[in-house]
Amino acid sequence: MDKVVFLGYVVIAKGIEVDEEKLKAIKEWPTPKSITEIECDASGIGIRAVLMQEKRPIAYFNEKLNRATLNYPTYDKELYALVRALETWQHYLWPKEFVIHTDHESLKHLKGQGKLNRRHAKWVEFIETFPYVIKYKQGKENIVADALSRRYALVSTLNAKLLGFEYVKELYANDDDFASVYGACEKTEFGKFYRLDGYLFRENRLCVPTSSMRELLVHEAHGGLPRSRNGRDSIFVVVDRFSKMAHFISCHKTDDAIHIANLFFREIVWLHGVPRSIVSARDVKFLSYFWKVLWRKLGTKLLFSTTCHPQTDGQTEAEMVKKLHESVRKHIEKKNEQYATKANKGRRQVLFEPGDWFWMHMRKERFPTRRRSKLHPRGDGPFQVLERINDNAYKLDLPGDDSRTNPFEEKGNDENQQAFKDPLHGSLVAAIKRCTRVGDLKVIQDHMVRANLTQDTFLTGKLIVSSAVTLSGHVAYAHRIFSCTHHPNLFMWNTIIRGHSISDSPISAITLYKDMFLYGISPNSYTFGCMDYACVMFDEMPEPDSASWSTMVSGYAQNGQAVEALKLFREMQAENVSSDAFTLASVVGVCGDLGALDLGKWVHSYIDKEGVKIDVVLGTSLVGIYSKCGSLDNALKVFQGMAERDVTAWSTMIAGYTIHGHGEKALQFFDAMKRSKTIPNCVTFTSVLSVYSHSGLVEKGHQIFETMWTEYKITSQIKHYGCMVDLFCQAGMVGHAHKFIQTIPIEPNVVLWRTLLGACKTHGYKDLGEHISRKILKLDPSSPENYVFVSNVYASLGRWSSVCQVRSLMKEKAPKKQHGWSSIEINFMVHKFIMEMNHTQKGKRFMGCFTKWLES
Repeated sequence: MDKVVFLGYVVIAKGIEVDEEKLKAIKEWPTPKSITEIECDASGIGIRAVLMQEKRPIAYFNEKLNRATLNYPTYDKELYALVRALETWQHYLWPKEFVIHTDHESLKHLKGQGKLNRRHAKWVEFIETFPYVIKYKQGKENIVADALSRRYALVSTLNAKLLGFEYVKELYANDDDFASVYGACEKTEFGKFYRLDGYLFRENRLCVPTSSMRELLVHEAHGGLPRSRNGRDSIFVVVDRFSKMAHFISCHKTDDAIHIANLFFREIVWLHGVPRSIVSARDVKFLSYFWKVLWRKLGTKLLFSTTCHPQTDGQTEAEMVKKLHESVRKHIEKKNEQYATKANKGRRQVLFEPGDWFWMHMRKERFPTRRRSKLHPRGDGPFQVLERINDNAYKLDLPGDDSRTNPFEEKGNDENQQAFKDPLHGSLVAAIKRCTRVGDLKVIQDHMVRANLTQDTFLTGKLIVSSAVTLSGHVAYAHRIFSCTHHPNLFMWNTIIRGHSISDSPISAITLYKDMFLYGISPNSYTFGCMDYACVMFDEMPEPDSASWSTMVSGYAQNGQAVEALKLFREMQAENVSSDAFTLASVVGVCGDLGALDLGKWVHSYIDKEGVKIDVVLGTSLVGIYSKCGSLDNALKVFQGMAERDVTAWSTMIAGYTIHGHGEKALQFFDAMKRSKTIPNCVTFTSVLSVYSHSGLVEKGHQIFETMWTEYKITSQIKHYGCMVDLFCQAGMVGHAHKFIQTIPIEPNVVLWRTLLGACKTHGYKDLGEHISRKILKLDPSSPENYVFVSNVYASLGRWSSVCQVRSLMKEKAPKKQHGWSSIEINFMVHKFIMEMNHTQKGKRFMGCFTKWLES
């Protein structure tokens, strides 16, 4: 024998070799071709993962969360489960691409996140070393992994002891109901019965033998209240809706309608009289024939509460709720006192008087810029107290170059902030308010000139109010003060316009309004209120000049009265009054608002015919009408022909391309705008964010949103937040959109919530959709569109009971619906058809317009 086989080795003369038969299975092992898959999940206390091939599990992994990981949010727990699975099986997963299944839909967009915190960045960096594909799997299909993640909760539940039930185990052997079954279940199940830890169960319910505990449980479940000395076991509760006086009458549960009626007359009617109506539950006693006939004869109306209208319930609990609120309020007050006592322990109250000196300790950011180093002390002073506002606020004598404000100025209104920057302000404001003659105002103005306060808009505005409005008849003096101000604000413009409108020359208010518009100040509702009287005077003018006509047309246009503006413009043309660029810009804007493209083209041809110079305002108006009406080629032609383009012109052009679905063109114009050194504004970013929203470019859209503040210092408005919510919803990131809405610094409006609700409907977020639906109806209960939208969402989710509730609520609220309308332009006239018109009116108006169109 030249070799010996022993324990997998071959012994030969040269030495020891491995048995080739043992290596044959390994060498001939086929190369795996199936796709490796991972299912991962996380629960409140644990994570789990399953490694599978061909839908069969290969390995399991689960881990109990503790300490910091237990406090992770849901997204972080799900991502942590994925990371731990990859760490455990990384030697299996690196060579070949694999699929990750998760029931957390937000992980689908893991590669598209633009901004990561430290923890997420570390995890994502590790995950990106693997060749993976993430797929969403609904929770009800993720059975194996979901069970593994809850294993610790299951074990803790099974190990729990039923305290107080230990003696029940000893009663099973001699119990008449369960003795035989208990003995049959000693080793195995008997039908639906089984034993667990010495207790007998039927399916998932505990079997309680005959004992005092069994009688107690049955009585608590079915017996109602304990019996009184008279054997009564129920309480008949009646509440007077007017006085809220409650009556609690003892009775028997088996009393019929006759006994209940006797109790009602004996205890209630003698005190309150026969009621006009009774609201009751749907008990058989109150639905009986005797009860209904009795109250019908007495003229009392019977009403019944239902589960769908719980507002009819709760009257009997009014006193209990009131007492509960009172006890809770006292408890909160007691806790607040205890908290204050504990927080103020070791502190003493120190009050300062004017003239005292003290040192002030503040946070680092409260110091001037030059002294914000962390190496500087946190104390500053000493400072002297000038005035004591209250026990917690004082006016201090700060250095002249110190930009810090006093506590009183931080909590006061604008007038106080301006008045107390300098003690002279306060005295001058008080003096202006006490003036009864224009001579006194001139003395104060002389003092302001000597103190170099003539350009102080606050004091100057007070002078204009006193001279133009308070002391009527001195508008000329107020106008001289106004003319000497270099940069008047909106308050000063409104004041001087109001002063002229109530003076002997109200037409001057119209001229001032035009100057205000040319100066770049946007009017508000107060401005238009001041011009009402001036408009009346314009109608009474025998021959108004060109400036008056132009100002009135622009005033109507700016005030949203488009039809009146066009009517006045036609009268202006009939009177052969020449129009300037200011008037034509207003008329073109009105045409854009009405969608009157033909009239807008006629105005454009009139501009070319009359040789009116197209400045930046008129050019922007022409670009706006062509963009709104869909004529983008004409809009581009006007835009390219403009000698000067400001941010409004660029924004109008970008908005036009965005509205009509030309996203790439809009972004090209945005890049060209930045190359031309034109700084974009909030309107520009609204259009750009809309482009990214419809394109689904989450990362780029988020970058643009961030640059609004980081590069251009533009504060985000509700429209920008709406674009971001739509961006996330279009990409399917519903959870991210909900979190984004909750973190914005302003109050979200109904539009944002409706956008998110539509995404919940599309992606099947039932619970979140129901929560948002209630919020929408609470924010705007008067809009019928909200009820229809919420009802459709519930219908798509299969919640038909909720659909009925919303429809019933809509009928109860009876919100007014805005009628739809359509319009047609014939012979430069816009004819509007409203949905509420009857068919005869529609037919007559349509035939009349159609006949005019044929004759033209």
